[in-house]
Amino acid sequence: MSAEFSPELIEILKNMGKGKVDPSIPTEPPSYDPVAIARWAFWLALSANEDPHVEDETLVSEPDLPEFSPIVRGDRLDLNISTPMLVQDVIPREGVALMYAEPETGKTPVALDLALCVANGLSEWAGQAICTEGPQDVLFIAYEGGASVREYLRGWLREHPGSDLRHFWLLEDWEDPETGRFETIPPLVEKAFDSETRTWYYGAPFLDELTDWISGRFAPVLVIVDTQVDALGALDENNAPDTLALYSELRRWSSAFGHLTMFLHHTSKGGEGSKSYRGSTAFAGKADSMILLEKAKDRGAGKLSFTKAKGMKNAKGKRLYQGLRNETGDDYCVSWTPPSVAELAEDPEVVRRTNTELAILEMLATLSNGMQSRNPKPGWSTNEVHLELDRLKNLPGSEGRDVHTDTTKHVKGYLEDMAKDGRIIDLSPPEGTRRYWGLP
Repeated sequence: MSAEFSPELIEILKNMGKGKVDPSIPTEPPSYDPVAIARWAFWLALSANEDPHVEDETLVSEPDLPEFSPIVRGDRLDLNISTPMLVQDVIPREGVALMYAEPETGKTPVALDLALCVANGLSEWAGQAICTEGPQDVLFIAYEGGASVREYLRGWLREHPGSDLRHFWLLEDWEDPETGRFETIPPLVEKAFDSETRTWYYGAPFLDELTDWISGRFAPVLVIVDTQVDALGALDENNAPDTLALYSELRRWSSAFGHLTMFLHHTSKGGEGSKSYRGSTAFAGKADSMILLEKAKDRGAGKLSFTKAKGMKNAKGKRLYQGLRNETGDDYCVSWTPPSVAELAEDPEVVRRTNTELAILEMLATLSNGMQSRNPKPGWSTNEVHLELDRLKNLPGSEGRDVHTDTTKHVKGYLEDMAKDGRIIDLSPPEGTRRYWGLP
């Protein structure tokens, strides 16, 4: 294969490498074959660019890099960043949270209680510290609005004298002042099918409109959506792509404006007492915090537990709340109460924790009683405590104990909590890697 090359082109190619390149590369074109000439010109130019003694710096060009890249080199990372919190240890300042319960369990009044505590700058909610300073704006999107929301607001103000609603904002169905038409709150996320590409597309036009309504008027740190199924609209809560679209759009929106979005949702239809949320498993995968409400034994009472706190500490135990009405019964709110003995006695998790702690105290007491033949060390190690708990759990019949033996790490958490409370002490030698425990 041959081709015509002008004398000028041949001269340029010859001059490219004179005295500047690896001497093993010929300074004359190998032939008039275009493939061979192209290969020769490539290696000639590459050699010239790699030569540290190249006189013509114009042969070396910098790559055309974009002005910005979000990828950060490891040695430039700030390793001391912590997760900003709205409620200490359990609810982050930004992201998406899910509160779920059976019907008639009190989702709306419990969520309003959180909103109004934040809006009035109170110090805690459900026994956990609120991490914002002073009153903060909150937005409550009431797909299920109407008189009941106002009933809950009246009840809360009655139980909290001196509080107000100046930082509480409510969105419910409205009448358009121009057309006089009654408008309902649109879904937060919508999807459409493109017949040409045969692809589903998701969008959030109402979030853009909602942003316009908020901007310049107030800056919420918390947005509560009652309920999640209404926010989905025509989307299917059992379809993972639909639920991922909802949470992805709300996460983007929340991160852009620095607030937390909390959905109120229902438990599955597994019968009374179900502890599983309804719909796709994507909800649990994408939620930063999950809160379960359950009915308590007494009428009008309930239990709250934090079932997920991504990247944070899980609050231990449950929080009990009681519904309160005024004498005429035209308002309602919730009040947080410490668990009663009866409530604790019927809670299997509390019983198991109590049994575990009692078993640990009995083990450590063997040291104080001089029974050190089985354990001649300064105390019981974490691993030894775990093995003993496992032995007690597997004793036959009535001798067995209902105790926690999940993992050594789990048992270590019990020991550390008991040490913080002063019920046991850490006897670990300063130079050792193993930890030992004993009685004070």
